[in-house]
Amino acid sequence: MKLLITGAFGNVGPSVLDEAFKRGHDVTVFDVKNIRSMKYKRRYKKRVKKFILSDLRNREHVENAIQDKDAVIHLAGIIPPLSEENTDLCNSVNVESTEYIVNSIKKHGNNTALVFISSCSVMGHTQNKKPPVRIEDKVHPVDNYTESKVRAETLIRQSGLNMYCITRLGAVMPTTGFYNMKMMTYGFEFPYESRLEIILDKDVATALINAVELFVQEPKRVNKKIFFLGGGESCQLYYGNFFNTLLSSLGIMKAGRDCFAKNKPSFLDWLETKNAQDILQFQNHSFKDYIFLLKKQMRWILPLLALFGRLIGKILMKKSPYYFKEKGFSGKQQLENQNI
Repeated sequence: MKLLITGAFGNVGPSVLDEAFKRGHDVTVFDVKNIRSMKYKRRYKKRVKKFILSDLRNREHVENAIQDKDAVIHLAGIIPPLSEENTDLCNSVNVESTEYIVNSIKKHGNNTALVFISSCSVMGHTQNKKPPVRIEDKVHPVDNYTESKVRAETLIRQSGLNMYCITRLGAVMPTTGFYNMKMMTYGFEFPYESRLEIILDKDVATALINAVELFVQEPKRVNKKIFFLGGGESCQLYYGNFFNTLLSSLGIMKAGRDCFAKNKPSFLDWLETKNAQDILQFQNHSFKDYIFLLKKQMRWILPLLALFGRLIGKILMKKSPYYFKEKGFSGKQQLENQNI
C-alpha cells in the first residue's frame, strides 16, 4: 500500500515507520523541518519513498502529498504543554490541518482511507467513575488539547469521507530514547492513586498498520469506527506503582506519596479495549515487557544509576512542587525529616 504518515518523526512515528517497512509498504513522510526530522531523515533515507519536510498548514503541500495514496496515518499534532501555551497554534495544526487533509482526500476522489490519532484524554476526568472508560461514553474535553482533538474527530465524522477510523491512545510508552529529569519531574503532576493504562509504541504501530490493511481486506470491520488503544489488563496500573516501578527498575530510589499531586483531576484511566483488540490484534506487550525493554535500552547506564540512585532519587523528589507542601517544609527539611 502507498501510505502517507504525518508526524512520522514524533514520539510514535518511528515505530509506525518500522512496522510499515516490515510489511513492505510504500511510505511517504510528512513532517516539519527541524533538527530532529533531519536526523530521522538520514536514518530512514534508504527506506522512505519520499520526504516532505513542510508545515501541515501549507494546503498545497498537503494536497500534493495525498495524491495517489491508499491511506493516511495522521499522527501529527500539537500536544501539552505547548498546546496550552499557544491556543492558536494548537487549533491551526490539530484542527485546521486535519481539515486540509480531509478536503484533499475528497478532492482526489475520496478513495484514500484516513486513520486519525486522537487521545483517551478527550473523555475528560473519569477517576470518580467506575472503570473502564468505554467508547460509547460521552467525551468531555477539559483543555485546549482535548478540545482540539474533539473538534478534529467531529470534523472527520461529519466530513463525508468514504473511509476513516479514529484511534484514541492511552499513555504511550516509548521504547527508544531516554527519560530526562524534566520528564520525570512532570510525572509528579499525576495523583499517586489514580488509574492509568499504558501502551507501548510498538503496539500502537501494530494497531495502526493493521487498521490501514483492513481497509483493503475487511473494510467493514474498521470503517467509521472509533477505537481505544491501550495495552489491556496487564497494562492497567495505579500511577504511583507505575512511576516507582520505573524508578526502581533503573536503580533509582522510589519517590514518596507526598511527591505527587493531590486532589488533581487526571485525564488518564483504564480503557475498554476488547472490541479494538478483537479487530486490530495489537496487544502484544505487558508492563513487565516494557520494563525489560527499558532496561535493555539503558543497560549501559544502569551501573551508574545504581551507584548514584539514592542521590538521584533525592534530587528528583526535591524538584516535586508537592512534596510536604501541606506541612510547610522545604524540600531540604523534608529530606532531613525522612532521613532519606
